[in-house]
Amino acid sequence: MRIILCVVFGVLFFVQSFFVHGLLLSQESVLPLLVGDGVVDDAAAIQARLDSGAKHVYLPEPKRCYLIKKALVIHSDQTLRLDPQTTIRLADGACDYLLTNDGKETEEGNKNIRIIGGIWDGNNLNQTCDYRKGDRGQGGLKKYMGNAIFLMNVENLWLEGLTIKDPETFGAHLAKVRKFTVKDIVFDYNCELWNEDGIHVKGPSSEGFIQNLKGNTNDDMVALNADDQPMFEPSFGEISDVRIDGLYASNGFTAVRFLSGGSPIKRVHISNIFGSFRINVISFTHFGIEKSELKLIEDVTIDNVHVARQINPNMLPQPNWQMKEKGTEKEEDRYTAEELARKPFMWWEEQRKKREFFFIQRGMTVDNIKFSNITRREFLAGTRELITIGKGAVVRNLSLRDVLQENKTDVNLPLIRNEGTVERIIFDNVQTRGNVSNAIINRGKILEIKGEIDQK
Repeated sequence: MRIILCVVFGVLFFVQSFFVHGLLLSQESVLPLLVGDGVVDDAAAIQARLDSGAKHVYLPEPKRCYLIKKALVIHSDQTLRLDPQTTIRLADGACDYLLTNDGKETEEGNKNIRIIGGIWDGNNLNQTCDYRKGDRGQGGLKKYMGNAIFLMNVENLWLEGLTIKDPETFGAHLAKVRKFTVKDIVFDYNCELWNEDGIHVKGPSSEGFIQNLKGNTNDDMVALNADDQPMFEPSFGEISDVRIDGLYASNGFTAVRFLSGGSPIKRVHISNIFGSFRINVISFTHFGIEKSELKLIEDVTIDNVHVARQINPNMLPQPNWQMKEKGTEKEEDRYTAEELARKPFMWWEEQRKKREFFFIQRGMTVDNIKFSNITRREFLAGTRELITIGKGAVVRNLSLRDVLQENKTDVNLPLIRNEGTVERIIFDNVQTRGNVSNAIINRGKILEIKGEIDQK
C-alpha cells in the first residue's frame, strides 16, 4: 500500500511540475523576442515583460545593446534588473525618457519600485528636448524634459548599481518620492551639454538616502530642489530628512545644490565629498525663483569634505559650442571660429576662479548649519574663499569645527566672506595656512563670534 501511495504522489508531483514548467515556458514563448543588436527597436519586447505582471524582470546581456525608441514604463511592486554591462540606449531622435513609471499622475502613485544595474545611455547629442528648442514655459509632465530616468510619485523607491550615460539633462529626476534609496551610481557623461545633473530630487520628497556617487557631471551632482524653473517643475514642496554620503568627482561641477524659492528644505546630512569642483561644492540658492519672501533651509550638517579646484585646464570640459542653443539653425546664432576655439576655456577659466566653495545666495535664510572635518588645500591662485554669505542672506547659527584651509599660492585667500547677517558663529579648531591677510571679510553683520581662527 505504501509503495502504491508513493507512486501516486510521485506521478502527481511530476504532472504538477511539468504543468507549471510548461506554463512558464508558454508565457515566455508568447513574449516578443529580445533582439539586442543595437539596431532593432527592443522597446515593445521589454515593455511586454514589464506589463506581464512579473514581480521580477531580468534582461539578459544582449549581443550589443537594447535600442529603444520610446520610454519604458515600470509598475508598482516590480524590480527591473540588468547585468552591469547590459546597455539600454535611446535611439536617435527618440526624444523620450529611457525609463519612467505609470503612476505619476494618479492619486495612489506607485510603491515598491526597484531598478538595479545596467548602463542607461541617453544618447544626448542625438536628442532635442523642449528646453533645448527654447521652450522655457511651464513643462513638467506635459513636455519631454530631457532626463534619462524620470520617476515621480513613488513610495519605497530603490535605484542601485546603475551607470547613467550622456543624458540630455538630468541623469535621474526623482519628483514627489518618499522612502527612496539611490546608491552605487556611476555618471559617464560627455559633458557636452548644459544642465546635465546627476540625481535631481524635486519636492515634496522625504526620507531619502543617496550614497556612493562617482563621476563628473555638467551640472549639480545632487540637486535638492524644493522649487524649480517652470520647465523642470512637475511638482514642488518641502524636502526633508535626506542623507547624502559619498560623492566622488575628479572634475565635478557642483556636488550638492539646495534650491528653495519658498518651499523649505529641512534636516539634511551630507558626508564624504572628495575631489575637485568647477563651480561650488555646496550651494544654498533660490536661482531667482520668488514664491515666498522666506526661502528657508534648516538643520544642515556637512562633514568630512576634502576638496580643491581643478588646476589642469586640459581637464576642463569642452562643451558642444557649435550652436549657442542646441536646435537653432539661425546663422547669427552660430559662434565664430575664434569664439569656438576660445569660449570653453575662457568660460571655465573664469568660473573656477570666481565661484565659492560653500555658497549661500543673497536673500536665503539658513537656520543652523554645521561644518566639520573640512579640508581644502588650494593650488589654483586667485580663487574665492571657502564660505560666502551673500547680501541680504541670514544665517542664524553657523558652526565650524576641525576645519583647515591651506593656501598653496601667493595670492591672498580668506576663509569667509560675509555680506549678509550672521547671528552666531562658533569656531572650534579652525586653521588657515599660507597667504591669508584677513581670514574673515565682513561687509555685513556678525552679531556673535565664539572661538577663534588660528592663522599660520
